[in-house]
Amino acid sequence: MATPDDAGVFIDRRTARSLGVPVQDLLSSKYTKVFFDCYVPANTNLTQTLIVQAALFCAPDAIAASHYSAAQLWGGIAPRTSDVHLAVASDLRSKRRGIRTHRYDQRPRVVERSGVPTTTPEQTFLDLGACLDLVDLVILGDSLIKKRRTTIAELRSTARAGTGRGAKNACRAAAWVRDNVDSPNETRLRLLLILAGFPEPVVNLALRDADGEILRRLDLAYERPKLAIEYDGRHHIDRRDQWQRDLLRREELEGHGWRFVVITSDDLYSHPDRLLTRVAAAMRAQGMPVPRPSSRWRTYFSPVADRSVA
Repeated sequence: MATPDDAGVFIDRRTARSLGVPVQDLLSSKYTKVFFDCYVPANTNLTQTLIVQAALFCAPDAIAASHYSAAQLWGGIAPRTSDVHLAVASDLRSKRRGIRTHRYDQRPRVVERSGVPTTTPEQTFLDLGACLDLVDLVILGDSLIKKRRTTIAELRSTARAGTGRGAKNACRAAAWVRDNVDSPNETRLRLLLILAGFPEPVVNLALRDADGEILRRLDLAYERPKLAIEYDGRHHIDRRDQWQRDLLRREELEGHGWRFVVITSDDLYSHPDRLLTRVAAAMRAQGMPVPRPSSRWRTYFSPVADRSVA
């Protein structure tokens, strides 16, 4: 099977003619078209890395993979796109369907990732500040931290030094990036609470026994009033044994004064207003002061909200 490291894995019509490969072969089942006039042998494994390499083959003047493509190569969580995004140093515009170029006045910071020149995680975060809204950008930042691709300090430093229309959004998002966040919906839930004016909960709070052993980790928690806010995703249904153990631990903690608010995807995406009402009621029940609510959350979480860049 051909791999990205195979010499000449990409072939266009000009190269085919020079190698004596009939054009009809390129159009046959012997080859797979990646982009216009860019083919690979039919037995090639079309990985994300290979597709980006194919785009760079089609745009030899490009600097690196950038934006959404860079985020994917770094393992970050960002909205999916079928286009490959490339950084260029001029007004070069790709006319090939599926390749999108981004012009940089100053050369971006680039390193090699899986054999592909790629904008650094920090540069990628800054670049996507012009494309993603606040919540999606924090999700990207949390995921890059979780993967240990960068640090919170590096993200914030790069955002502060950034210029352009995405820099302000990147600074705001970097301020809310946290470590040890397990899933994008946990980030969404945390941002919903913050934007609604609630105090920020602790992420992934570890509860320990007298010997220091971890009894359980709570997705989001207010430790002193003993209020936990848990996101219950479908993975619990797929892992029933783990789900059962979580329920038993939850009951045990409730016996020690903890109160749980369990959130599902339907709560988060379809009924965020009801979700906030439930959390506020739980806060009062645990003796917490409930701040005056803010409507900022509606920009990002209302079912009819405009999901444009913040």
